[in-house]
Amino acid sequence: MDIIDDMIALHQDIDIYGMRMAASFLASDYDAMLETARRMIWVIRFDLENRARLGEVRMSPQEIASAIRLLNSIVGGLDDVRNQGLTASYKLDDLGEQAELLARQLDAALAGN
Repeated sequence: MDIIDDMIALHQDIDIYGMRMAASFLASDYDAMLETARRMIWVIRFDLENRARLGEVRMSPQEIASAIRLLNSIVGGLDDVRNQGLTASYKLDDLGEQAELLARQLDAALAGN
């Protein structure tokens, strides 16, 4: 985890966050996993909304598809934690809502391309 956290400090790469989420799960550090998932959702949403706000080039269909795949992986990990009863449901509820909102935003962005 320390190595991954050092990598995140140097490179704000969403794939590194994915490694952190997986490592947190494997280490049974579910609070760290949930916070990493929260951060990943925020990073994807920020990129999507910031591009629209600044009038920059919108996400390409390939970028959106990649973000959707990543979001599905996040949701799958959260579902595993919920189904195995590894943390309190209330900790997952807000993340689930955030993931659903982001999924709708990504679907709308894909439809807009």
